[in-house]
Order: sequence, then structure tokens, then C-alpha cells
Amino acid sequence: MFKMIVCAAPELQQSLSPWMPNLLAEFNHFDALSAYLQQRLLQASNPIPVFLDLNCLVWEQDPTGQIARIHLLSGHKPILLAQSQEFDNLPDTALPHIYSLLTLPLAVRPLQLLQARLQSESERQEQLAAHELRLKKLLEENRQLRERIKQESARDPVTGLLYRQALLERLNDEWRRAHRHEHPISAIAIALRGLPRNSSAAEAFTLEFARRLMAVRASDLAGSPETALFVVVLPLTFHEGALALTGHFRTMLNKLIDKYEFSDATAELVYQTEIPRRHADGPRFLAELLARCGSGQGQVPLLV
Repeated sequence: MFKMIVCAAPELQQSLSPWMPNLLAEFNHFDALSAYLQQRLLQASNPIPVFLDLNCLVWEQDPTGQIARIHLLSGHKPILLAQSQEFDNLPDTALPHIYSLLTLPLAVRPLQLLQARLQSESERQEQLAAHELRLKKLLEENRQLRERIKQESARDPVTGLLYRQALLERLNDEWRRAHRHEHPISAIAIALRGLPRNSSAAEAFTLEFARRLMAVRASDLAGSPETALFVVVLPLTFHEGALALTGHFRTMLNKLIDKYEFSDATAELVYQTEIPRRHADGPRFLAELLARCGSGQGQVPLLV
């Protein structure tokens, strides 16, 4: 059941008490009511109806400002209590901040109707809050699902390597970070040729090679823009480090080719290092690397 607050003279509070079993607090002075509502507001409490006796207002001050303050702090327009002629003293500017007027002495039926109206609104607010909570939960579940789909669609489900678009996005992130801190970034492209087609041995070879690529350094990004083409992005890596890793990958390929007995296989390994000068040059960097890898200048036979 919804709660309510009363700010009225003690005798009026007594006459109201039989009709307000769900009373949260009682006050007989505007300043005490205002301080209490301000504390509730700081605690992010729910909106609450306030029954306000006009005699509790400080009429020497602006009555509209006081009524508007109760509206603001409680989150609910107040219900005003007064003699009928006293309502005539209210300025028109106060009307937008008033929920209802109850004329004293109180009649049973208007009070019952008001309670029913407040109860209905309270239930509607609770339903709305529950709906908003369910909606937030669904939105969070959808966000997690989209993130999971994005992560799953970003990688080859067999090798775990990043696809071209995901690789480019991650490269762009690392490129902008390197540009911001003036750090080097390197990349190695590896093109394999001469592997048997439609061969389970070639698939096993590719899978093992991909796993070894991803296991070299945790900070590196390994992807496969297309079949038999691999790229490893090396953040915070100078020319010497990229050269050393290129040699490491060549040795790794030789061992694998010996293991799978692919004597006709060849590979191109090229690397590139830059300290980014422009934050949006990641795509250009990757395009140049792949162009060099397709030129044949890095082609070497395996088993050398």
C-alpha cells in the first residue's frame, strides 16, 4: 500500500489519522517537512504524496515557492487542506504544483475518492517501475548477447583467428593508442602457398599454426584476412623485435612442414614497423603490408 505524509496542526492530524493507516510521517511545521523531504531526496526514495495544511505555510514568504518546493522534494504534487475561503488566497502561479484541494472540515466521500485515486496511481507507478526493471534487464541481456555474437563472429570458430574486419578494428585501436603515446607498432604478414587442397592434413596444419601464432605473445593480435594468409599485429614492437619474430615464425613453419611432410609448400613472410604519425592510418598500414606480402619479395621455400 502506498505511503503518505501529513503536515498539519495536531488537531487536524488526529482527524485525519483514521483515514491514513499507511501514514509515513507527521509534521506541524513547513521547515521540518522540507528538511525531511530533502533527506528522502538525497536517499533517492520513491515519490510520496504530501497532505499539506495551508496554515503550515509561512505566508510572509512566497506561498507558490513553498508549495513548489514540496512538489520538487516529494516528487508528487501536494494535496492542500484548508477552509474554502483560504483557497482564494492562493496565487494562480501555485496551481500547477497542486494535486488536489480538500476543504475543511473534511467530508468522507472526497477523502475516499482521493485515496482511491492515489492508490491507483501508486499501483500504476509500481507496475511502471517493474516494467522498467524488466526492460533494463532485457536490454542488458541483449547487450551481452550482441557482445557475445560480435566476439564469436569476429573470430574463425575453428582457428580462433580474427577475421579481416575484426582484425582491422583491433588494429585501428592499437594504432590510435600507439599514435597517442608515440609508440612503435609492427605487423607480420605470412602467406602460405602450395598446401594440399581439400586435405585434412592441411586443415590440421593450419589449425596448429594458428594456435602457435596466438600463443607467442598475449599482447599480439593474430588474424586471417583470407585463406592461407595470416597477419600478426605487434603493439609496442620495434623493427628488431619484428625481425626476430619473423625469423621465429619461419622456423616454426619449417618444423610444421617437416611434421606434415608438405615438401612443395612455400611461404612469404614480410614485416613492417612504424611509429604512427596520423591516428587514422591503420588501414593504410595494413594495406601496404598485404601488398608487399603479395609481391613475392618475401617468398621463401620452407625446409631451408
